[in-house]
Amino acid sequence: MTKKRTLIILLVSFVIIFVVLRLFIDKTSVKNQMQLKKQVQLLELQVDSLQNELDVQMEINQKLKEDTFYLESLIRTQYGMSKKGETPIQFIGF
Repeated sequence: MTKKRTLIILLVSFVIIFVVLRLFIDKTSVKNQMQLKKQVQLLELQVDSLQNELDVQMEINQKLKEDTFYLESLIRTQYGMSKKGETPIQFIGF
């Protein structure tokens, strides 16, 4: 009976040691899982930010395709271009 009991205690000890080692040392450790969870949260924030930027760029693209007044305004302000025969006036310091 004591031999059987000793064997059971030894087996239970090995199982406990195995579980503890898996929890704290292995790739699936609690610490590693927490780090991965933080990384996933940061990447989700980055995805949201990039999705918002994509939405803005898609809206600008749509305006450039459809709104000639927006296109003309953009060309005049950002590229300093003017129509043929116009005299461009640029205000500096305002």
